Amino acid sequence: MAKGVNLVFPNTEHRDDAFHALYITSKSVFKVEKRAYRYIAQVYELEKELEKALKDKDAVILEALELATEKMDKSIERYELAARGYHQLHNALRSVHSDTVIDLMSPDAAQALLTLSAHLLAQANHPDCHSAARYISNRLNGLTLATADFYQKQLSLCATYPQEIVALACYYFEYHRSIKLKKIYKTHLSKVQRDMLAAYHYIYKELNEVSADKLMTTVAKLLTKRHRASSAIEGLNALLRP
Repeated sequence: MAKGVNLVFPNTEHRDDAFHALYITSKSVFKVEKRAYRYIAQVYELEKELEKALKDKDAVILEALELATEKMDKSIERYELAARGYHQLHNALRSVHSDTVIDLMSPDAAQALLTLSAHLLAQANHPDCHSAARYISNRLNGLTLATADFYQKQLSLCATYPQEIVALACYYFEYHRSIKLKKIYKTHLSKVQRDMLAAYHYIYKELNEVSADKLMTTVAKLLTKRHRASSAIEGLNALLRP
């Protein structure tokens, strides 16, 4: 497929799409989570059995409980690693990062987060997580092409506005979109809204109102045109496959 596309469209740039990376990884995390819950339920049932058991059965149930508890602890640890890997994948696909301060997401920073995501998923030690880790590792460049393109647009804005302010504007609209699409848990919503308000207030405090309005409008438009999927190839695929 790739050879055919490159032959007909030699000057195109093939961006690996964010959707498939997130979809494959979320499925793998869900499987690890289900396994952890299965062992939690098993431990719970054995604890109930132990309460009701006669003394001559205590040793057998205790042995089974110890084994199940050990498996439960390992499965929870693996789930936590996989969940952290998924979280880092999400972070890598954003337009800003916030390790210490909120800053623009460069292609190098995005690739570092993707590499970390793959490493954590591999550590989860589940076949599906290994597959997701390989998928991400094999597409480090393709998954960051959209980031590289948007990063150049961010840098062009930095010629007019301070980089910190451009980053905060991107941060604000990333969360604005997530809230609009209801992608933020209600438990986190109040904190997110406070952070957005703080970013908004800081932008308008540092810039005059006209400049701030212009920046916010420009960033909002840029983010709506930030394409993170190989739409052309997916469309061609849909026609050729049947």
